[in-house]
Amino acid sequence: EWNYLTGTICTEFGALANLTHVELFRNEMVGTIPSELFRLSLLRSLKLGFNGFTGSISTEIGRMPELEDFSLTRNDLTGTLPSEIGLATDLELINVRGNRLDGSLPVQLGGLPELRELETRQNHFTGPIPSELGLLRYLTSLSLNDNYLSGTLPVDLGRLRHLQALRLSSNLNITGTIPSEYARMRRLYVLLLNNTMLSGTVPPEICNRTVPQPGPVTLSTLRIDCGRVQCSCCRLCDGDRVSALSPNATAIRDWAPNHNNETDNNV
Repeated sequence: EWNYLTGTICTEFGALANLTHVELFRNEMVGTIPSELFRLSLLRSLKLGFNGFTGSISTEIGRMPELEDFSLTRNDLTGTLPSEIGLATDLELINVRGNRLDGSLPVQLGGLPELRELETRQNHFTGPIPSELGLLRYLTSLSLNDNYLSGTLPVDLGRLRHLQALRLSSNLNITGTIPSEYARMRRLYVLLLNNTMLSGTVPPEICNRTVPQPGPVTLSTLRIDCGRVQCSCCRLCDGDRVSALSPNATAIRDWAPNHNNETDNNV
């Protein structure tokens, strides 16, 4: 990692049956990711981010029962996120940010009992947000922003009691209203819902979370679209603070004394 390695990953890696970690991120490697790599049944960490890999994610990922850390961020991968990923039940982190993946998010993601972080932002994913994600009881970060997701916000996400950051912004086909059940996520401090087609009002239960109080974590960053969503607790409406897909997108922030210069990509 953090070198200037070039070339491709050789298929001979697949013969290293006792290999537990492959970490080649932040190099200058290209080509496809060999399917042989996904047959390493003892592999715990596969980190290939920040390279120039192309092609798709092999369905063989379902043959990696020990895999915990799966990071392919910032490559040029295409195709779908295979449903077979649901068979890698030890996964704690999935990061495929910044590729060209498309298709629907597989409902099988909801069957990963140890998952802590799911990062699919900046791809071409379509379809609804799977309600099955509400089954991920240990999830702390869910970043699905900057895709083409559609439909309404699943009420079941309100069951994610350990969630700290929920980023769904810049999905222009998300419609409906904000579920009041999201106020039940007592550790949530970042909620990004701007650059969508949400309407209605911010539920008072969520507004109550923007005031520091004993018990739940304060919701310190809340972003919605001023023109479509009414918010009684928001204090700032400034369109210049969002890198928008929509020219009318704006950011509203309620109580964010330590985040005055943040953008969607770093909160």
